[in-house]
Amino acid sequence: MRLSEIRSLIKDDKYYIQFNTSIQPEIESYGALLKKKGVSVPILLIEDIIFQVGINQCRMLCILFLQSKIGQMGLSYIANALQLSENVTFLNEQTAQIIGEMAEDGVDGTFTLERANEIVSMTD
Repeated sequence: MRLSEIRSLIKDDKYYIQFNTSIQPEIESYGALLKKKGVSVPILLIEDIIFQVGINQCRMLCILFLQSKIGQMGLSYIANALQLSENVTFLNEQTAQIIGEMAEDGVDGTFTLERANEIVSMTD
C-alpha cells in the first residue's frame, strides 16, 4: 500500500473499489496474523508522499467505514500504517488519538459504528 493510495481514498470515496482490490491480500494476511499470539504483524507501506492527517481525514475514514466501503480490518490496517509512517504528521493530539483508536480495532474490535458517528459529528 502507498501513502498516496490512502490519500486518494480519503479524497475520493469512489476510489475505494480500486483501493480495496489493491490491498486485499495485505488485509487478509494482516487479519490472519492478528489472530495468532506472539506474532509480528507487518504493515506494508511505501511512503511515496508526505501526508498530514487532521480531523477531516479522520471523518472521511469513518464515513467510509460507516458506509461499509472499508471494513474493520482495512480501517485498522490503514490507521496502523499512518501511525508507523515517518512521512505522516498529525495535526493535533486529538487526531493522533483517533487514529490510535482505529489502529487498535484490529486487535480488540472496540472501534464501533457509534464511535465512528461521534467522530463524523466532531468539529475542527
